Amino acid sequence: MHEAYRFWSTRFNARVSDWIGDRACLLRIDPVHHKLAVFQGARPGLCHMNFQVASIDDVFRNWHFLVDHHVRIEMGPGRHPQSTAIFLYFLGPEGFTYEYSFGVRRIEDDAAWVPRTFDPDEIGSIDMWLGPVQRASSQPQLQPDRAGGPAS
Repeated sequence: MHEAYRFWSTRFNARVSDWIGDRACLLRIDPVHHKLAVFQGARPGLCHMNFQVASIDDVFRNWHFLVDHHVRIEMGPGRHPQSTAIFLYFLGPEGFTYEYSFGVRRIEDDAAWVPRTFDPDEIGSIDMWLGPVQRASSQPQLQPDRAGGPAS
C-alpha cells in the first residue's frame, strides 16, 4: 500500500486525504476527497468501483430497486466518516462489488487539510451510522489465457 501511495503521489501528484490504519490510503487528484483508494491486499486486484450519484434520493431509490430484484447488498446504506459520503455497496451479476455514493467531501484548500488516520477496528470508523461492516475483498486482476491474450 505504501509503495502504491509513493507511485501515485510522485507520478500523478495524488495527495493523501486520509488513512485507514495500514489497510488503505485514500487519495485525491482534485478537490473530491478521494478518487482512488489503495487497499492492502495479498495480490494485485480491484476491490470495487464507485459511482457518485447526483442525489441522496438516487442512493435510496437504487437500494430499493436492488432489494426488490434480490441483489446482494454487501454494506449500507451507511455513511463513511472519512469522505462523509452516504454509501451503498452491492454485488454485480459477475461477482464484482459496486458502490453508489452521494455527498462526498471536497477538500478545496490543500494547504489547510491534514490527513487523518482511522482505526479500521474501531466501531464507526467505516460506517458512522454503525451499520454492519463487510468490506469487499479485492478480486484478482484478469490473467492472460494460455494463448497470451486477455482472458475471456
